[in-house]
Amino acid sequence: MTTRPTIVGLWLDGATCAVDVREAWALGAPDAERLYAAARSAGLGAVLVSTCFRVELLVSGPRPATELLAWGRAQLAHARPEASLASF
Repeated sequence: MTTRPTIVGLWLDGATCAVDVREAWALGAPDAERLYAAARSAGLGAVLVSTCFRVELLVSGPRPATELLAWGRAQLAHARPEASLASF
């Protein structure tokens, strides 16, 4: 583990994917609440932006970027197990 804070981002938007992909990844308040609770319990910070044009997940904490990205992908997969992470 590193003691320096790291921040990573996972996102998709209208410039990188089709509407049907963005619709599959539309995340609402219950998704955000679960994600924030998971981040708190893991000692991480998280920001979720989900609009009709984009979905962004920013994760920060004292861990290497690869671990934070893996954590973020796992949280997105938990939120939408039927959707593909290939766009992120």
